[in-house]
Amino acid sequence: MSAPERRLEELSGELESIDEHLMDNAALLDDILKRSTPIGHVNPHRLPAIVLGQIVDINNDEVFILVNDVFVTPVKALTICPVSPSEVGRTCVVQFIQGDIEQPIVMGLLVNTLYEQKPSVTDVSTQGLTVEQQEQGIVIESKRDITLKCGESQIVMTADGMVQIRALYIDTHAQATHRLKGGSIQVN
Repeated sequence: MSAPERRLEELSGELESIDEHLMDNAALLDDILKRSTPIGHVNPHRLPAIVLGQIVDINNDEVFILVNDVFVTPVKALTICPVSPSEVGRTCVVQFIQGDIEQPIVMGLLVNTLYEQKPSVTDVSTQGLTVEQQEQGIVIESKRDITLKCGESQIVMTADGMVQIRALYIDTHAQATHRLKGGSIQVN
């Protein structure tokens, strides 16, 4: 098979993939149109044009959101953007099809961290950690191991009292005395 024939075959496969994608989008638009009310029945004053909500659950490819001042409990919403379970808790932009409160649609996820939910100390403590502000600074405590990772470096603190520092390079500096104390010290 010549190079132009191979390229023609590749392009044919790409066109089939694009056609399938367009058919999926057409099915989604058909579903949206079936749920919407006719244009003659639109009341533009029923809801604000855009509101912020929060993704609260994803269950069997169904997205549930909570919009303060609109819903008291989470409601199922359509979405035009991909949403994965890792995005539960993220702030989303919500509109309503034809202004109908019963037809929320997630338009996208907000990337501005000003509106994002930040974990609080109570959120962290429910995962087995406690964070406490003390006079000497902040104390992070766990009954199990704590590992801090960044790229190829990590510090591991175990509950039985061992600290491991692993990295490609380790540099220590002291402007005053640099002491190593221990029952025994081994170098290499």
